[in-house]
Amino acid sequence: MIIKHIAPNSAAEKAGLLPGDDIRAINEMPVRDILDYHFQISDEFLEIDVVRDGVEYFVEIDRQSGQDMGIEFNPLKIRHCGNKCVFCFVDQNPAGLRKSLYLKDEDYRLSFMYGSYFTLTNLSRKEAQRIVDQHLSPLYISVHAIDPEVRHQLIGFRGNDRMLEKLGFLTRNGIQVHTQIVLCPGYNDGTVLAETVAVLRGFYPQVLSIAVVPIGLTRHRQNLLKLNPVTVEQSQEMITWAEQQSDLFFEEDGSHFLYLADEFYLRAGIPIPPESRYDGYVQIENGIGMVRQLLDTFLLEENLLPQRLPKKRRILLATGISAAPILKENILPTLRKIENLEVDVIQVSNRFYGKRVTVSGLLTGQDIAAALKPYTGVDMVVLPENCLNTDGIFLDDWTPEKLKTVLGTEIIFCGNHLLEIFEEDITL
Repeated sequence: MIIKHIAPNSAAEKAGLLPGDDIRAINEMPVRDILDYHFQISDEFLEIDVVRDGVEYFVEIDRQSGQDMGIEFNPLKIRHCGNKCVFCFVDQNPAGLRKSLYLKDEDYRLSFMYGSYFTLTNLSRKEAQRIVDQHLSPLYISVHAIDPEVRHQLIGFRGNDRMLEKLGFLTRNGIQVHTQIVLCPGYNDGTVLAETVAVLRGFYPQVLSIAVVPIGLTRHRQNLLKLNPVTVEQSQEMITWAEQQSDLFFEEDGSHFLYLADEFYLRAGIPIPPESRYDGYVQIENGIGMVRQLLDTFLLEENLLPQRLPKKRRILLATGISAAPILKENILPTLRKIENLEVDVIQVSNRFYGKRVTVSGLLTGQDIAAALKPYTGVDMVVLPENCLNTDGIFLDDWTPEKLKTVLGTEIIFCGNHLLEIFEEDITL
């Protein structure tokens, strides 16, 4: 645990800690990573075992409960994935992107801290015990299939990874889990899927939910196994089966338990379920309930929209092919009632990843620019906020500033609150 930065006037600075110091233990308990660090600094009195320039020494800190230590560490060393999943999206990235887009993580710590999914394949008994001892809950686990042979075909793990044994140990010891299944037609659908759901249901209520998401296929699959996308008919069949199952689960204990990605409904042309179907949006980070949340938020804020703009404005709402029909049908008619506003929804085709990728979160700056370039006299372009990563850049490393320069217009990024578009025009 190497210290990267010490905040001025912090408890750490006053104790004499410096950037470059290696914290080995706190109150005689080892500090292996950031999780251990946060667990060990809960006491008010801290005896910190530090190594500086190869010399070990001890620092004592007596602080108020909850007082920030003022320490920033070097980034966590992430455990890499050793699986060879046939559907892995990372393997479908083109060459030449930033290095982080080729990183495959398989780290239970990231699952606890950020809600990222991992498969349990590389989880040792010692690590499983640590999860229980420190109660790292909930975790997010990719299951994909229970059947050992199907698991082998899907994730490429040789031998038995003892997934059910590990899951049983965690859940018996109080760890709650959200799970996900990437649906690959011909592999883990049909009876295989039904078995997987039934087995996971046996771990309820410690297994809190199952998310089913369709396989994502890009045009960059050279030398990879041929896989088929989820069709319209398969989406319709999946919705019928899943809703029957989830209704039964709900009757049993008040939780739908099984949730489908919005893509199934959009692909099938079936209306998005009501808010009550998502049980508080427990799997929204998996693209489950995002459309419903957007529509309901817009409906709540509709009465706050201005009836008239002080001057004429032309606005383009740009999004992926999946979401464009939703905006055109449910939001565009209302916005067009605003006087002095000319507004259109522009669907952006994903040329970067290919036509099978239709979600807004995988749009690139260059594809957005190509789709919007023909439009003139535009005052503002509105984009989904999930087009950008946490560093504020697109997948192809374009920045909002670059896109703004290319298009020559104002650009804003919105989540569910489209009211932000008219911030300057609303008087409350």
